[in-house]
Amino acid sequence: GALTCLGLDRPPWAVQQDELVPAGHLLLGHFLMAVEQGACTRTWHATTFDVDVLAILCSAGTSGCRPKLLQWAVSDCPYLYTLALRVHCALPRWMGGTRAVAWAQSLLEVICVAEGKAVGRGQSQVASCIAALLSSCPPEHAASWAQSALAPLLWPEASDGPPPPALWTLARRLSVALSREPGSVPLR
Repeated sequence: GALTCLGLDRPPWAVQQDELVPAGHLLLGHFLMAVEQGACTRTWHATTFDVDVLAILCSAGTSGCRPKLLQWAVSDCPYLYTLALRVHCALPRWMGGTRAVAWAQSLLEVICVAEGKAVGRGQSQVASCIAALLSSCPPEHAASWAQSALAPLLWPEASDGPPPPALWTLARRLSVALSREPGSVPLR
């Protein structure tokens, strides 16, 4: 039955704590697969609660969640991409400002890998996820990170070469996302 499905062949009271980890990974994998399939086939629509659960799993560093979120962010399925945007908006609430900008930095490194090449759909979508993430961050964290991330555009002579094209895309996304509330994020 259900225990066999989770990889357990005995009652829950006979299972050692360290044996639950593989079962938990199996269950999480099935959950993320169901979310993905439901979103792509439009048989499931994420509620605010669902988005918060996904954000909590990502914030807690649950194995496999952040790579899956990145896959959704670059997905050509618009429903997965929209879900990724919603999760990125919720992340700062659960991660806090410092950890959220650390995630933004990880995403920035992903989109800037293809130096000198035209910006693709996936890079543009990740740039939008970064903007969504920062728009929900505390203003002091968002402003500080945006200034340092966009510095190569302002002072190109200080870098080792021209800034990656994806950085311009990110700058456009941030200018829209962070200017929604004038004065809320002071960019000096």
